[in-house]
Amino acid sequence: MDKMHDWTLLDVKFDWRSACASLTFEDCEAKSRTLTAEKVRLLEIPREDEWGPSVSVNETADGPGPDGVGQMVRIEMQSGDAIRLWAARVSLT
Repeated sequence: MDKMHDWTLLDVKFDWRSACASLTFEDCEAKSRTLTAEKVRLLEIPREDEWGPSVSVNETADGPGPDGVGQMVRIEMQSGDAIRLWAARVSLT
C-alpha cells in the first residue's frame, strides 16, 4: 500500500453490524480504487487539517496489528491527518 501518494480520498464507509470498512480513492490515473477491511477493530478518521485542507494522500504504511493480530494501516493525508485502521484482513483493489 506504499504507492498511494497523491491519490484522492473520495469516500469512507463503515458498516457497524458487519465490522467492514471501505475507503474509496481515485488513483493517479483517475481509476477508482477501494481499500476494504474486514473484521475492523479500530478505525480513526481525524479531520483537523493541521497542514491545511486536502483530500490527497501523502504517504501510507502497513504492518501487523497489535500483538501480531490482523493488519494495521496508516494513511497520512496531505492535511496532516492520519487515518488508522486495524482489521483482520485488508485488501486494495
